[in-house]
Amino acid sequence: MKCRFIPTTEENVEETVNFVNSIGIAVTDKDLIEREFFVEFMQIPEFFKLYSLYEETYIFRISHDGVLFFVVLENARLDCENESHDNGGVVFCPMHNIKLLNLFGEITRKTAHE
Repeated sequence: MKCRFIPTTEENVEETVNFVNSIGIAVTDKDLIEREFFVEFMQIPEFFKLYSLYEETYIFRISHDGVLFFVVLENARLDCENESHDNGGVVFCPMHNIKLLNLFGEITRKTAHE
């Protein structure tokens, strides 16, 4: 799944930069904003299986606990504890369910004529 990082708070940016640096990828906050992430799951979360209406997925935060996504929904409305979100909502995926997280996009095989 392709995602872009959105710098929602300084705390989220700092936590994400610290996590990515801790796994050996040297990045700055500017790098996070400019790059596209590709996330692969061990098991696709039910949310992503059930809701085929999502248009875009962004990353709010990456930590040792997991990845916090913001999913933009098309023609959908979420009602969460007296708060309405007309355009989407937050989904958390624990790190034990993340199989791959890279900063260079989706990997595909070259064909013989490429």
